Amino acid sequence: MNIFDSLLEKNTIFTDESKLDMNYIPEKLPHREKELKILSHLFVILLKRPNSISRKILITGKTGIGKTVTLKYFGELLRKAMKSKNTNLKYIHVNCRKQRTSYKTLVMIVRAIDKSVPKRGYSLQDLLDILIDLINGQDTHLLVVLDELNYIIEKDEDLLYYLTRINDDSLKNPQRLSIIGVVRDVSCLNNLDQSTLSTLQRNIIKFNNYDKTQIFDILKYRAGLSFKHNVISNELIEVVSEVVYGKGDIRFGLNLLWKAGKIAEGQGLKEITTECIRQANQDSFFFVPVDLIEDIPEKRLVFLLAIVIMLEKKRKPY
Repeated sequence: MNIFDSLLEKNTIFTDESKLDMNYIPEKLPHREKELKILSHLFVILLKRPNSISRKILITGKTGIGKTVTLKYFGELLRKAMKSKNTNLKYIHVNCRKQRTSYKTLVMIVRAIDKSVPKRGYSLQDLLDILIDLINGQDTHLLVVLDELNYIIEKDEDLLYYLTRINDDSLKNPQRLSIIGVVRDVSCLNNLDQSTLSTLQRNIIKFNNYDKTQIFDILKYRAGLSFKHNVISNELIEVVSEVVYGKGDIRFGLNLLWKAGKIAEGQGLKEITTECIRQANQDSFFFVPVDLIEDIPEKRLVFLLAIVIMLEKKRKPY
């Protein structure tokens, strides 16, 4: 018997631990109903008159407040609705921080539709022409989400410029491309070409931070999907909610619940205890989002830098 056989035979407190994964798209999104309703109102025209309009939308809000999961949820919702009307929709979600350049981003978009397209050897215009031919040939509407858009426009704005104008020369033809850009703050767009900026600013949806009650509701919902009955109490979920509220990232809370569950399971417990939460929190590495650093006044940043320098020189744990 190998190590996995013994683990498979061991009793678990989870029903499905994947439901706590940050990439899991749940069947409902507590406290993002308003944003989903706004998006639905903007895109319902594609159900009434397919390919009659090209939407350009900007989503703003801090890190870890449900922007990505809401858009992926909405993309699937819209795809199913259009399928019921015998209309095709292709949803492509691009993490611009991973792609970094306009070229790599556009290659990813094109290859998401047709894997046979080579990764190299084209100009941006060539790739755009291929993209247009593909969506026309497949008679589909393409919804592209450019998540963390600021990582691309910091280097160049060519992709955004071309994508927002892809239908300009063919207004009488089907409008097959819609774009949703996601940024933490609209100020990162200030250096864009004025006409591109104007196009994006027509429809801005701001995602507000979750409050403590909303965080509790979300964590309780996901815990209910992931753990067996009575594995974690509401009181402990409230404790986790307090931690998450202080850090501002719901993903940290999901990971904390998962880690606490694994700790309890490893100790042979039938329920998660306060000590499991404490240990999970102690063992968790919290990556400070860039937007939190950007919000710190310059004088405080200098003070923090001085502390870091002092700690590096001391080389002692604190």
